[in-house]
Amino acid sequence: MHELGVTQRLLDLAIEHVADADGARVTDLHIAIGDLSTFCEDAVAFCWEHLARGTACDGAQLHFRRIAAELTCQDCGHAHPLQGELQPCPRCGSNRLRVTAGDDLLLESLELETAGD
Repeated sequence: MHELGVTQRLLDLAIEHVADADGARVTDLHIAIGDLSTFCEDAVAFCWEHLARGTACDGAQLHFRRIAAELTCQDCGHAHPLQGELQPCPRCGSNRLRVTAGDDLLLESLELETAGD
């Protein structure tokens, strides 16, 4: 389950931000997951629940957003969304395509509740 390592890194980043902002706790994390990534939202949430227990992130809600897959032609530079099966570049017909979006997991933002809130 590779989600465990990624979730631990999300927790580490969130705790770093709490310390930097003198925040009391993290209430929400906004995470983007690419359609081509192998990360499962349910697995990340499961790992989060266990890893965050007893930390400044305990009880924080995870909000997921999917990122559509995008390809860029290495011959003509045309960027286009991946729709269904892999097809040649719709502009020039080249098969030299590179994934430029939708294969990653990103922590987009987090929300903190400070001691004064």
